[in-house]
Amino acid sequence: MEAIGFATLYTKPRRLEGQDNVSEVWVADALTHEGDVRLYVKKTSKEEIMAECLASLLAKSLGLPVAKAYIVTDPGDLLGGGVFAGSEDAGAPSIKQWLNLHDQTVLKMLAGWKKLHEVALFDEWIANPDRQGGNLLWGGGEEWVLIDHAMALWSALGKPHPDMPFQNILAGFISDIEKDMGPARLRQLSGEFAERCSEIDHELIINASQSQHIGMYERCEVTLSSLETRLSMLPALLSRHGNQADFLP
Repeated sequence: MEAIGFATLYTKPRRLEGQDNVSEVWVADALTHEGDVRLYVKKTSKEEIMAECLASLLAKSLGLPVAKAYIVTDPGDLLGGGVFAGSEDAGAPSIKQWLNLHDQTVLKMLAGWKKLHEVALFDEWIANPDRQGGNLLWGGGEEWVLIDHAMALWSALGKPHPDMPFQNILAGFISDIEKDMGPARLRQLSGEFAERCSEIDHELIINASQSQHIGMYERCEVTLSSLETRLSMLPALLSRHGNQADFLP
């Protein structure tokens, strides 16, 4: 498994304006082992950096389209120094940008996306409450990219809470367009999804996360253990999205 990469800022970042992000976001050029890379950089807590890294690794392990995550350093004091979360520029606009142009086509394409239910299950698993339009990119056709997982994996809490429900935006979207069939289908698919998740090698994820470099190794271990517990809770957690959870066997 490819480890989370390190990136070093070397030019003055440009603040990204007109965004509704919880954290400030900059567009920056950074030096990595692969060469120069254009990144989106956020000033976040170490817990949020860890969440970004873990979510990226877990999504890739499941074959989901996710932006590559980086741990960004600032030795030149271009953003006040410190360590930041970074993600590659995926080269596609967010669906929020499409909707701002009054283009409803993107919602129709989202409804027909082959991985829609799988991504909703992924968000349920990693406790991601923030799959709003700015955190899902669409480049046309099946070109979707997941970004921004800083609020996932209980990053704002002192410790993980595997049984905690939250607002699953994609599950709500599925419920809106498929009515009772949507939540029922999510429950039906959750068993196979959980089996795939349980096959992920936690030791490989921990080593690839670079969590020890930001002082989050123990939290990383606890988070992965909590995710394992949460897998068994998926059917019950998903039941809250509909009134006829047993419509499908």
